[in-house]
Amino acid sequence: MSLSLVSLVPTSALQPLMINGKKMNINFIAAGVVIGFLAGYIINGWRYDAKIATMVADNATETATAVEVAMQQTVDMQRTKDAALRKANDQIKRNNVAADNARSELIRLHEQQREAAAAMSTATREALNNYTTTLSTVFGECTTSLEAMATKADGHATDSLVLSNSWPK
Repeated sequence: MSLSLVSLVPTSALQPLMINGKKMNINFIAAGVVIGFLAGYIINGWRYDAKIATMVADNATETATAVEVAMQQTVDMQRTKDAALRKANDQIKRNNVAADNARSELIRLHEQQREAAAAMSTATREALNNYTTTLSTVFGECTTSLEAMATKADGHATDSLVLSNSWPK
């Protein structure tokens, strides 16, 4: 016994229908509904395809804009870094010149101190007292300057540590 679709449908359903006094076959009605559904499905697909294409184009535009902004930020940060390096290198050069000058002055003072030490054996008591007073004054000024320099160095070390620890990883 074989079943077909036609045998499952009651025979009354295959009879022509009457709509507005005209006979309509159910097959034509079904075909019209299927064609209408398919046409709606295709048109709706076109609409969604257009929406998707618009979303893809918008996304591509936003991505291109974000890349452009990121590139500009990178260029700006690179310029800032380069300027900071130039400034640091200039400061290193100035520091080297100052260190060379200080070294020359230190050598001169060492020579002067050697000469003074050699002259002490023949110096008068008054000259030795003046020399000792002057030496004490200079030593006090050196101590004060050394303390100030140590305070500044500690501040710079703290600033450097804070900067290093707060820099984005």
